[in-house]
Amino acid sequence: MTTPAISDTDLAATIRREWATTLGHDDVTGDPNFFAAGGHSLLAIAMMGRLRTTLGAPLPLRLLFDNQSVTELTSAVRALVPSGSGTPC
Repeated sequence: MTTPAISDTDLAATIRREWATTLGHDDVTGDPNFFAAGGHSLLAIAMMGRLRTTLGAPLPLRLLFDNQSVTELTSAVRALVPSGSGTPC
């Protein structure tokens, strides 16, 4: 399966949206730590599952545990998902 290209802006927005949805927030401001903001392992599993589906990429759960801020996770996902002018699935 080919992973669709996604711009840096769209990738960051997608991660922020999933982050907020997972934690039950209206929005994510700043660069919070997922676990300090109320996340736990079950929410991490749910969020990474949605990101896998949305981005069409095989993102390991460990990615969130190793990259706990929005900025860190966006950079880590960027390394696995090609950039381009595409939009999320």
